[in-house]
Amino acid sequence: MSGCGCAQPCECTGQPVDETEPVPVDGKVCAPAPCTDDPGSTASDPFPRLTPGQARVSVANRTARQIDRARQQLVKQGFRPYNVDLVFTKWTGATRGDGTEQEYKRIALTPSPKVIDLSAVTLGPVATGVMPMGSIRLDKVSACYTSDILEGRLDPAHAAGTPEPFGFYYEVYEDGRNGTAERMKFRLTAKNKKPFGWSLLLERISQDAARDGTPAGASS
Repeated sequence: MSGCGCAQPCECTGQPVDETEPVPVDGKVCAPAPCTDDPGSTASDPFPRLTPGQARVSVANRTARQIDRARQQLVKQGFRPYNVDLVFTKWTGATRGDGTEQEYKRIALTPSPKVIDLSAVTLGPVATGVMPMGSIRLDKVSACYTSDILEGRLDPAHAAGTPEPFGFYYEVYEDGRNGTAERMKFRLTAKNKKPFGWSLLLERISQDAARDGTPAGASS
């Protein structure tokens, strides 16, 4: 398929290009490119980057849902024993840590990702006793999630980061096969987008919720 990267007619052939949801480029919906066997290629750059529209209809992006359906079969068969939630909170005071932390939204990461190196989380000594420390990796996180949502930017107004008094963390817990499970709290430290999903590095933080899901510091 050749064309200009959107649903407008190609400037050379006049034939419409079959591509959905055109994205504005430099303020224009259609940015014409030479009609060649390689859309977007030019004599000076034989290896061009994909436009946003081309990336959306690429083989890798179009098969993401199929990959997710295959991963869900592993969940149904019990091979993904850990649930992972994105938890969005707000403190009752003016800043984080001031007052009581209250959860206002929770998003389940589905299909459940592969949790790696959970045994690396241990109890380390601190001045007040011990607290959980360590990092884990989440692998095979659906490619359909955006970078913004994985970083806790639920509200477009939070593009520069999570403002006071809002909070965000990951919660990891077993699916209940062995009874009510411990809920472990993590923060995102790194992420990497692979062809068919995300790989996330999470760092353990304290103040876990109770086993029944009651937020830390709240009464059951």
